[in-house]
Amino acid sequence: NGSDSNDGLSWQSAYLTMGKALANVKTLGRICFVGDVREELTGSNLLFDVTIQGCGSLHHPDSPAAAYHPGASMWRPPASPTAATALLNLKGRGWKFINIAFDCPVDAAAVTLTRNALSTTSEFDASHASFIGCRFLSGKYGIEDAGGGNNITVVDCEFAGMTTAAIYGSSTSVANPRAWKVYDNIFPSNVSSLGNA
Repeated sequence: NGSDSNDGLSWQSAYLTMGKALANVKTLGRICFVGDVREELTGSNLLFDVTIQGCGSLHHPDSPAAAYHPGASMWRPPASPTAATALLNLKGRGWKFINIAFDCPVDAAAVTLTRNALSTTSEFDASHASFIGCRFLSGKYGIEDAGGGNNITVVDCEFAGMTTAAIYGSSTSVANPRAWKVYDNIFPSNVSSLGNA
């Protein structure tokens, strides 16, 4: 119910899109949202310790079928998704994701953690990310590590219906992933309709 002409500083003057929020958030900033985000975005490699927090309930992607109640906190692909594109390509350190239901793309991850071997303002390094109390539902991957992220925390999350892998390392081009903390999560087995590959 927001508008991208708002200032985004309160629920009464909220932005309409996550893209607008990401364009205006600062290092150490927090984005709070409710509703149905349907965008494929890239987070700035020059922003650190940003928190994106869902403030609503965690709906399953097929209920309700037509649209999400404004009390939900859902992030899913746009109506016409770009092929093999994550919902969020993360490039900055220390980002946190709290209480978000991700309806993962069929051919990509909900969140791709990117790391390259460059320096200064050209460096991408999504190390030190945290995923807390999120749901990753029905897609190729929940979280993809591309480059070797360090000190990633995944706690109290659910990964259900991943067709390829819940958490996947697609590249060790910079380093091997290390010091990941993955605990108290739910990975349903493939004996149920919401099981994982």
